[in-house]
Amino acid sequence: MSTETSEDFEVDGSVSIPALHRDLARKYRNVGSKVEDIWRAFSPRQREEALRESTGDGEVLKHSRDPGLDGLRCLIPEYNLKDMTTTPEHFLEIFQYRSTAPLGKQFCVGVNDGPGDRETIENSIAAYDLRHPHHGFFGNQLTVFLEGDRYGQSCQLDNAAAAQQMMAVAPIFCVPRSKGELIITRQTYLLQFLNHLVEEILDLGSDSRTTQAHPKKESEAVTTAMSKLAVQPRTQKMSISDVISGRLLVGR
Repeated sequence: MSTETSEDFEVDGSVSIPALHRDLARKYRNVGSKVEDIWRAFSPRQREEALRESTGDGEVLKHSRDPGLDGLRCLIPEYNLKDMTTTPEHFLEIFQYRSTAPLGKQFCVGVNDGPGDRETIENSIAAYDLRHPHHGFFGNQLTVFLEGDRYGQSCQLDNAAAAQQMMAVAPIFCVPRSKGELIITRQTYLLQFLNHLVEEILDLGSDSRTTQAHPKKESEAVTTAMSKLAVQPRTQKMSISDVISGRLLVGR
């Protein structure tokens, strides 16, 4: 069995999943309805343009089972061209759920009661032999997914028995770090890409209205929506190669 491996991928320790979630929730509260209007009005080609602009290098999965991009389907299979561009509902449902559901719920349950983040990673482990390159070095470390700013932090237990006991006490939200790091990777980059996608939708929506000479009122509405995002500076876009250039081992 061949294995694809990379060496340098590290989730930026300065990136906080709760902070990314709060930023997306703020966008949804402030400009959610405007984003929905623009996204529904977009053609599939315009949706593809926005999707590609949301990543640093324009690379996106073609479909949820796309074997390319070195195993990206193992992490964020829903972020793909086919599903995101064919109908508007796919993105809009993800945007609404990821913005409004607590992180702990997203960990357990996905959009429309589908697989949550933990189950998505577990499915990839089973289907593609997904592993963290350092899975054998974490020892008795566990990752805990409880609400709050310490969400997704890891802890070191004295021995295997203590680790097993802690997982028995909190079996849903406590996982071995080798699995926890993969879940953190999925949540981090999905939230980052969604935050960027919202910004690109507003940008492209504004450009489209200017090009088509739509009424000034509509153009001003998009400008107002954009101004509501200016409370916080935009984060640097992460390219797909940044996501996959490391902490993945895909056996098949």
